[in-house]
Amino acid sequence: MAALASSAPPATALGGAALTPPVSLPQTSSSRQSFAAHGHALMPTPFLSPSAVSALHHALERLVRHDYDAAPGKRGGGAPDKPCKKINVPLAANGSSMGYPVPLTPQQHKIRPLGFSGNTDNVKTIQIVNTWKASLEFERLVLSPALGRFVHELTGWSSVRVIQDQAWLKPPAASGLGFHRDRGYFMFRKKEVPPNALELAADVAVDVAEQGYKNGVRVVTLWLTLDDLDDELGPLEMVAGSHLWDRGGNSPSDSYEGTKSGANSNFFAHNHRYLALEAAKKEGVDPAALDFVSTAGTKAGGGSLHDGDLWHGSAANKSKTRCRRGIGIHYVRGDVEWDVEAALHSKLWRPYVEAAAKAGDPKKVDEDAFPVVFRAATEASRRAQEGAIREEKPSIKDALKNF
Repeated sequence: MAALASSAPPATALGGAALTPPVSLPQTSSSRQSFAAHGHALMPTPFLSPSAVSALHHALERLVRHDYDAAPGKRGGGAPDKPCKKINVPLAANGSSMGYPVPLTPQQHKIRPLGFSGNTDNVKTIQIVNTWKASLEFERLVLSPALGRFVHELTGWSSVRVIQDQAWLKPPAASGLGFHRDRGYFMFRKKEVPPNALELAADVAVDVAEQGYKNGVRVVTLWLTLDDLDDELGPLEMVAGSHLWDRGGNSPSDSYEGTKSGANSNFFAHNHRYLALEAAKKEGVDPAALDFVSTAGTKAGGGSLHDGDLWHGSAANKSKTRCRRGIGIHYVRGDVEWDVEAALHSKLWRPYVEAAAKAGDPKKVDEDAFPVVFRAATEASRRAQEGAIREEKPSIKDALKNF
């Protein structure tokens, strides 16, 4: 298994971030090369500050207790699309999320991360879908324009839309997640643009590059870890280059199942790599020759970006005391529409399509539920305005000439 190198590309701050403190991401040149060649870009150095990670830890503790701070009726709705089973262990007043060695004092027991009791029998991995709709802290993260711009710079998309976020939380001894591809869970298609419609030249190039993806739509996932990762915690693993394997075709009648894990028995299988190994055989690739890349060595606040067609998963958390907390943010181009027929068969997406149909167009993707977080045209306009302001603003030297 290939581990992360100890050194990382220098970080450079991205302006316009919605986060406080700001997001800093690696330089895009090396990340873009890795993403294009291998289907992933590794970012082991934190691009979220320790204080931001700590704030997200506390926000998670509130989320697992169904303590939501996004106001109902606003753009999130006030609750996750899929909450986890409520944890009833009280949260300490200081919101501490640090782990403690066994045995615990009664007070320490109350503030174990994710309400962990110390019992490692039959521990379940926790999933929360769309944290941003229920937590202002996660809303600032998931809808960050800085993250959207980073996705733009690696994909070439002229606009970037958030489709979903998923928090995957592994208490000590929790099970692994079976290898899968993300794109099969998202029922979208490229919007048909009339010949006379204004379309950026960059989008034409993207259309050509992404025509091999089902319905011409590529999904990209930004994975952020909120804990320092080592092999014991069951870090994210990926099969380098597997995004180029069979993508299931482009016909509307083609099933999305070729890219999914299917039943939960597969998703939480004992051998978390099983489906990736089977997919390799179907592709004519020797399973023994697969390049499994691990994110072990990534620090809290760092992460990775991967193609939605890349096979990935993670092993169980073998630690008896430490949690593994992380969140994946799924992006698509801004100019997508619903694959109505497929989405109507999805328990998750059907309500959105039905609401769109009621509003007059079943294919229209709701901007409030699926926000566009970056637009190249808007960014270009902003930079032009900043340039004009800089030209108009006198230098300190010039300003002092009159004194």
